[in-house]
Amino acid sequence: MVLLNGKNMSFHDVELIMNGEDIAVSCEVMEKLEKSHKTLISEAEKGAKIYGLTVGVGLNKDMEYIKSNGILLRN
Repeated sequence: MVLLNGKNMSFHDVELIMNGEDIAVSCEVMEKLEKSHKTLISEAEKGAKIYGLTVGVGLNKDMEYIKSNGILLRN
């Protein structure tokens, strides 16, 4: 099992994962991910234009996908 802790991944770890090795995520990383996700969603709900989330990517970068109140637009 490869532990993902955001600090010391090796090429060998990447190879193991590519070949199907199980992974685990450290508690510290999970806490950071949860905090980042909450911030991202909070900003999206406030109407922030977030590339790839509330607006498209590439040629679709000017298309909105989430209203300023956080409701997903149906296209």
